[in-house]
Parts: sequence; structure tokens; C-alpha cells
Amino acid sequence: MPVSGYLSLLKPGKTMVLLGLPDSGFPSFHPGPLIMSNVSLAGSLIAPPHVIKEMLDLMVEKDVHPWIKKISMDDVNQAVVDMENSKARYRYVLCNNAE
Repeated sequence: MPVSGYLSLLKPGKTMVLLGLPDSGFPSFHPGPLIMSNVSLAGSLIAPPHVIKEMLDLMVEKDVHPWIKKISMDDVNQAVVDMENSKARYRYVLCNNAE
């Protein structure tokens, strides 16, 4: 995981939040981007695996689906423009071949 690269994408004052724990440990990185760009790195454990499984089982049982819009990778630039102009509804999912 290129932590420094991801941190460099943040606007000043923003926070990158890691959800869960990596299997192989957290990679080392230079703290320069944290300090020079005034960004933060935080973590959150959203739930233990058995609770997530219960939630997913309930979604299957109740036929719950996420509200998404699949977008072809060919249209990624338009998706970014739509997001910047607050035209995106729900969540955009980039696909190699939009279905």
C-alpha cells in the first residue's frame, strides 16, 4: 500500500481513514506528507467479522441492494465532473464494462 502516495492526494486539513486491519501489518512510510500537507491518518474498526457477516446475511434475507450507478471506465472523466458538480446520485462504481 503506497501510503505516502495516498496521503498526497488529500487536500490540506483532510483525513485518510483506514477501516479494519491489514493482514500483513501496516507498511512503513515517511511522515513528511502528514506534516507538510497538514493531513491526518486515522483508523476505525467498523465491526468484527462475525457482525459484518450477520449484516450481509440480513441483506440477502431481506433482498437489500446498494444504490449504485455502474459507469464504464471509458466514462470516468465525466463521472468526476458529475461528482464535482454534485450531480452524482448514490455511489458511482467504475467497471471495466458497465452493465
